[in-house]
Amino acid sequence: MTPARRTVRPTGALGLAGPPTLPTRYPRGVVRTVAAGTELRRIYVPPPAGYTPSATAFRTDGPRARFDHHRRPGPFPQAAEDPSRGIFYAAEAFGCCVAEFWGDDWLITPGPARLAVLRADRELQLLSLMGSDATAVGTLAAVTMDGDRHVTQDWGRHWYEHPQFQALHGIRFPSSHTSQPACAFWERAAGAFTVLFDEPVLSPAVLPDLLVTASALGITVLGTLPS
Repeated sequence: MTPARRTVRPTGALGLAGPPTLPTRYPRGVVRTVAAGTELRRIYVPPPAGYTPSATAFRTDGPRARFDHHRRPGPFPQAAEDPSRGIFYAAEAFGCCVAEFWGDDWLITPGPARLAVLRADRELQLLSLMGSDATAVGTLAAVTMDGDRHVTQDWGRHWYEHPQFQALHGIRFPSSHTSQPACAFWERAAGAFTVLFDEPVLSPAVLPDLLVTASALGITVLGTLPS
């Protein structure tokens, strides 16, 4: 019997169901290729502010973001270091990166954030959640937009651990803010990227584009900006 894809939450509201507890195969699962030479962008915060130490480093502290696959150390939303599991999020479109990084608050506070442009040096295989592809791997398209991180992180962990997907390098999904393609790369993609560009978002090479993009998206920029 096919598991239910919606469930009633404790509040009585209908929500997205989590992954199955019994072994399940996904014969219709869709895999998309990131071709060698593809350029991707990511916004990240270097130490001491947290997250990741370099443009190509994988965050091993989690789970925190949508599809983080780290093992949860206790009840949600607890997170901790999981040294053998790392992740970073990226996209081809700069606007998608901006929306994904600051979109939950819809406020940009540039601070120490940096923009990196990465080139994929080999083909990478990603599990696709684009369009109706999520329905082929046990859930609904809503998994890319649902605000319940407990459930979406459980799905991320489920796909990462699934025997059928051990050769994959991450997940390709539509941004919940812009619907543009975004990628969550697992640590299996380590060593696959070359850094082409890595500058603070407040630098003259990035800030003008950031302000134009923020205006187009309707995101407010806070803080003192260089003149």
